[in-house]
Order: sequence, then C-alpha cells, then structure tokens
Amino acid sequence: MPLPFTGKSNIVKFTPTKAKVSSLYKSVTKNSAMSASVKASAIKALQNAGYDSTKISKIVNKDEALSVAKLKQVARDLKAGKVYGFATKNPDIVVKQYLNKERLKSQSIARIRKEHMLEERADDIKSNPNNSRLSNSGTSSRVNLPF
Repeated sequence: MPLPFTGKSNIVKFTPTKAKVSSLYKSVTKNSAMSASVKASAIKALQNAGYDSTKISKIVNKDEALSVAKLKQVARDLKAGKVYGFATKNPDIVVKQYLNKERLKSQSIARIRKEHMLEERADDIKSNPNNSRLSNSGTSSRVNLPF
C-alpha cells in the first residue's frame, strides 16, 4: 500500500490492465503461438460457454485485448473446454503469473530508460558545466531537467 502523497505503488503502476488471449497462451505454453487446431478447439470451447460468434471472432481471430477480469473468465472457459495449455492449470494462477511477468518486464524497461536518461544528463553536465539549464543554480541542490 502506498504512503500518502507518494502516488501509485510500482505494482499498480506497472501491472497491465488489458491483455490478449494469444499472449496469455504464449506464456502458458512457453512461447508457442496458437495453432489452427488450438484456435478451433478454443472457438468450440467458447461456443459451448455461451459466447456469440462476433465476440469469439474478436477474442480468438482478431486477438482483442481484454480486461483482466474478462481474461480470467475466458481462461476458465478454455479450461472447461479442455483447450491445450489451459486444461490442467488453474486459470486464476495462470493469469496472475502472466500479469506478474509482464509487470516485471515493464518495470525493468522503465528502470533501464531512467538509467539512460540520468547518464545522458550527467554527460551533458560534464561536457558543458556552464549550461544553466542542466547544472545547479545558486544554493539550490535541485537539477532542472528539460522535461
């Protein structure tokens, strides 16, 4: 839980709010794409779960991004239909693991981006110490960044 006035925690900030079924499938099956037979069994499982054909087309064929709650429900329906990759695993745990993996990816990308920005600023300050926009001014210890 974040402290007052500190903003969102990193878990909330970097966890995706939407995801695609194909990305979840790749995560479950360790980087294999959905084959035609798996797509056919997924379509059949979703039809048995009561989805209409347009929604099934958006989920399976057009690979629409779904909210986390809908993604969990689709994963449950795929498990009920015994679709390869979902048949033996708990859908809630699979989705949670996928979201954690994606969160860690985005956190590391943000960390690397921040390190590169700080290195560039340090190089700019070293190369041109008289630039008032990048260096400290007066007694203040705050660096004025241009963004």
